[in-house]
Parts: sequence; C-alpha cells; structure tokens
Amino acid sequence: MITITGRGTTAHYEFEFVGDVEKSTSHGGTINSFDEIHNSTVTGRTTREPDSYVFNGAITDYSGDAPVDVAFNGAPTGIWMG
Repeated sequence: MITITGRGTTAHYEFEFVGDVEKSTSHGGTINSFDEIHNSTVTGRTTREPDSYVFNGAITDYSGDAPVDVAFNGAPTGIWMG
C-alpha cells in the first residue's frame, strides 16, 4: 500500500505501475473525483489529505509538481519531489 499526503500546498501527482491497483481508505485515505486510475497510470491531487492505494506489483515511475509525504504500508519513506 502507498499513501501520498500533501504538505499544505496542492500537489498533483502521477505514478505508473505494473500489476493491479485500487483506491483505499486505509491510513486515512480519501476517495474523491480528483484521483483516477486509468490502465497502468494513477493521477491524483492532495493538499493535506492522504490518498491511499492498495497494489500488487510495482510502481515504475512517479512525477509530481509539489513535495508530498509518502508511506508504504504505513511506514514513512520521506518526501518525494516531482
């Protein structure tokens, strides 16, 4: 599971994956229309609210336009930049 949380500034992000991915409410994740899954790409937006995704497979690419905090399975990994 990956959880992406904004740091107060609206952050748009995108990641590509191989395998399966699904939006989740785990770890406080929100489900809203700003976050979409299309084929093997996830796009989303966050300000301070967490966006969580359950996946099996691998994330192959990430990009974003502002810093976000990222956690895998609830464990913080640090800040990801775009």
